[in-house]
Amino acid sequence: MLPAYRYGHAGIRELCYHPVIDMKISLITTSFNSAATITDTLECIRRQTHPDIEHIIIDGSSTDNTLAIIANFPHVARLISEKDNGIYDAMNKGIRIATGEVKRTSSVKCASRASTSWAFQSLTHWSAKARASV
Repeated sequence: MLPAYRYGHAGIRELCYHPVIDMKISLITTSFNSAATITDTLECIRRQTHPDIEHIIIDGSSTDNTLAIIANFPHVARLISEKDNGIYDAMNKGIRIATGEVKRTSSVKCASRASTSWAFQSLTHWSAKARASV
């Protein structure tokens, strides 16, 4: 298990181990003619520190240089480029093929502004919500 931190009694930061941290995260990025912004997104996701990330890109059949740019990033687990019925259709396609225990969708612009640990932060947030509901 990987170490994680939590805030215990009196707000003191404690090292803890939790099995949910070992979960695979599927990050689903939707794009369409995103050549101007997709590099930032791909770089951001490539820099993520979580050890088990599946990056899926659902592209709406881009006609610009988007697909050529994506081809330069080997961390992308799967790329589907085909006509779809809009962003929600693309998100649902990605969710259907994702194999991670935790799935997160984002557009190109969202992911490009994120920190290097946003995947991990999503997982720990999800973990806290799951524990609170038990």
